[in-house]
Amino acid sequence: MRDVRSSLRRNCSCFLSLFKLYSTVLILKFFPDRLPSDIDQITDFLYLGSQETSRNYELLKKRLKITCLIDATNNPKYYNRPAEEKSTFDDYLAIKIEDRQRVDIAKYFDTVSDKIDQCSKNGATFLFCRAGISRSATFCLAYLMKYKKLSLRQAYDVVRQKRFIMPNSGFWRQLINYEYQIFGQNSLTPKDILKL
Repeated sequence: MRDVRSSLRRNCSCFLSLFKLYSTVLILKFFPDRLPSDIDQITDFLYLGSQETSRNYELLKKRLKITCLIDATNNPKYYNRPAEEKSTFDDYLAIKIEDRQRVDIAKYFDTVSDKIDQCSKNGATFLFCRAGISRSATFCLAYLMKYKKLSLRQAYDVVRQKRFIMPNSGFWRQLINYEYQIFGQNSLTPKDILKL
């Protein structure tokens, strides 16, 4: 039985790696102008990007005037930053979360949205995860719904015009529920998500 489980784990891991590679190839083929870049400006004071950019202090602090970092990775290398790196910015919020469908990301929607709103009064925020397309994008959509009063569809359109994003299906379901909590109706259904 253990051998079967080990074999399944290896095969699933191999399948996921191939799926990610295939997805990247499809993105390159069909969306060449929408590849994830290192950082994209979503609003006047909100930037979305990858964890690699989070270490570019020259760009973030001096050029973009970022005062707040919101780290949505599950990477201990980035999560356990030295105190001197954290102190480079006025605010630093780490939400240690995995990019998996069953993860309860919704429990952080208000915390992250409130932090972005609070930091917008004194500077700009850089919201990031590993690639800047799923976890951080999910938080960005939640923020736009809560504070900019955009429907989920409108929020998606705003972000998608600036950056390629692809929250996982579990995160989409939680965003749909969050939209209903805020507005009492939905602009997207789970079936609509498949068409985006």
